[in-house]
Amino acid sequence: LFKNDAQYEHFFIFPRGMGMTDNDRYIIEKNNILGFDAGVIYNGYTSDTGMTVFFGKYQDRDLEIYKNLSEMVETGIRSVKPGARCSHVYGEMVKKVSGFKFSGNTFEGHGIGMGFREYPAINPNIGYDYNNGFENISSDFIIEKGMVINFETCYNVFDQKTFQIEKTVMVTDSGAESFTFQNRQEPVFI
Repeated sequence: LFKNDAQYEHFFIFPRGMGMTDNDRYIIEKNNILGFDAGVIYNGYTSDTGMTVFFGKYQDRDLEIYKNLSEMVETGIRSVKPGARCSHVYGEMVKKVSGFKFSGNTFEGHGIGMGFREYPAINPNIGYDYNNGFENISSDFIIEKGMVINFETCYNVFDQKTFQIEKTVMVTDSGAESFTFQNRQEPVFI
């Protein structure tokens, strides 16, 4: 990418469930689970992606957590279609999460394009308005064909491990088409 004039936008590591760092000297420990988040700017457009890497041994519960998070992201993506409200998509993700045997993960969706985080925001309808420079409109956006939305989730087990999944889609006539060519149903195993 950088040979083709892409510009660095961000790169974060989520070590040991303690937040994120851009420390390029971080030493990866054996038998660890790390989340990675990265993006570049290419031809004026921004990318954002994230993934989980299992380094060495892991527990069955770790894989179960990952698969649950992946299912939640896929639920959000399946809920996307022109005319749907962002709060509806978020609500479907909340329903999916409520069936999991863990809590505390964060998830969201956000538009992506010329900026790293743009509208629409996939979140609950909290009743505030957005001013687009001309008028106040509801922040509970209606999804439109052609929008590009990034779905992401992060789950931390403090002082142990972090799970990160991101997937970018474009809204089509009937749903969403993935821009993310990596498999997100499984983590990366090293």
